[in-house]
Amino acid sequence: MNRNERRARARLQTNTAAALHKRAGRTGSAQQAVDVSQRLFQLGKIQEALPGLLRAAAAYPDDPGVRGALAYALASTGQVVPAIQHYRILLDSQPDTVAALTNLALLLIRTGNPDEARQHLQRAALLAPTHANTAFVLAELLGQQKRTDEAFREYRRAAVLFRQKIGPHPALQHCDDLVKLATAQLWTGDLQSGLRSLDLAVELRPDHALALARRGMALAKLRRIPEAIASLKRAAAAEPGFAEARRALGEVFLNVGEAGVAQKHFQAATRLNPADELARYFLAAARNESPEAPPPSYVVQLFEAYARNFERHLVDILQYRAPEIVCEAVLELAGSRAADWSVIDLGCGTGLCGPLIRRASRHLIGVDLSAAMLDKAREKSVYDELKLGDVAHVLGGYAGAFDLALCTDVMIYLGSLTPIFAAAARALKPGALFAFTTEIHPGAGYVLDNTGRYLHSRGYVEEVAAAHGFAILHFEPIVARYQNREPDIHNVFIAEREAAGGCRPDGQDDCNGTGAIERTALLAK
Repeated sequence: MNRNERRARARLQTNTAAALHKRAGRTGSAQQAVDVSQRLFQLGKIQEALPGLLRAAAAYPDDPGVRGALAYALASTGQVVPAIQHYRILLDSQPDTVAALTNLALLLIRTGNPDEARQHLQRAALLAPTHANTAFVLAELLGQQKRTDEAFREYRRAAVLFRQKIGPHPALQHCDDLVKLATAQLWTGDLQSGLRSLDLAVELRPDHALALARRGMALAKLRRIPEAIASLKRAAAAEPGFAEARRALGEVFLNVGEAGVAQKHFQAATRLNPADELARYFLAAARNESPEAPPPSYVVQLFEAYARNFERHLVDILQYRAPEIVCEAVLELAGSRAADWSVIDLGCGTGLCGPLIRRASRHLIGVDLSAAMLDKAREKSVYDELKLGDVAHVLGGYAGAFDLALCTDVMIYLGSLTPIFAAAARALKPGALFAFTTEIHPGAGYVLDNTGRYLHSRGYVEEVAAAHGFAILHFEPIVARYQNREPDIHNVFIAEREAAGGCRPDGQDDCNGTGAIERTALLAK
């Protein structure tokens, strides 16, 4: 569909919605009110349906169709509490209404009542095992509860059910189903199929803001940047109050180096949604500001979504080798000392370091913010314990407990390194090793890059390490991975926890790390 055809369809749908809005103002029968509201819903004009539904509900308080349509309209316009009340009233009289059970469950998930939500979903699934939206909402609940493998299976099932429901010839009434189908496909890693579903949705309804926004995000992942920007701009124009679309535009412009344009979109997103921590975080990056740490939710969401395909993408596609290089350097440096160690792997992710350091470990603990990542690490059966939480917080809960702390690809999400070094100083034994990587910053201190990751200068790392009683024994620039086919250079540091009094336990006078072993890696594939 070309631009003129798209505009013609959008005008036709706008005119149709205006005529329906007038009809909605005249209360006829309950069924007429429901029919008009359903057509307005299909056109995305939910706000326009509300006045007529409120009048119909007053005229026909016992009609379940009117009650369900009103609850849906209230929920879709952000009025969650009255929507929940109306769904409860409906279910009191019609307890087997599958759509009401499912929609109520969705609202309960979003208001922090997952246990009651699960009860309603279980009932809905018993009543209608092939109800696509029930499978979709159950997948959302499982994802929120970090039950990643179960969520993956349920999203797969939802995708099958939505395809059956939509059939080979999608129509206007299938737009929202196509968006849900695309969400399930994207969640399970089927990016191309998800994009095709979104293309169909915006062809049927050119002003579908959510479809346009998700389409733009999918195109950005495929590095189809001009198309991504165009789709996100259409989403923002279709729904001017859509903060997520403005934030996504900011991220795309920031990633292509247009920080000034990105700032405008992040500022718009924060005006529309002052609680949007991610928009504020990336606005700081666009302004070359460096907050001490990212919002915890950012890192959690990033890796929860990444867990299933993490190793395949990072190791097989990006040729990520930092864990191998770091563990090899530690074992070489420690020599015969590398035995019977108590080890903590900070930000262990799916457990890439675990098998590499297991032979030197008496007890091996993995720590990560992402439950989905820990599930993957658990499958390797190499860790004695796995702990969910912030790395500095978990580490700081120990005292003189570890011979080695590993921390690969973690500092890039920390900003200020003071909290992690303070925790390490408490948790590591005198003479213990702290091995970690950082992304290179040629200036002073640390900065938040336009990728959303932090860069740290060598001087800053050495300064913070010394301030907390660590001597740098080993420094090495390495090719950690390949990004856009270019080598991504990180720094490897191995620091030693000094004994009381500031001298190294082995008697060597190198307390300030001035004699650090330095080896330059070969920067080639």
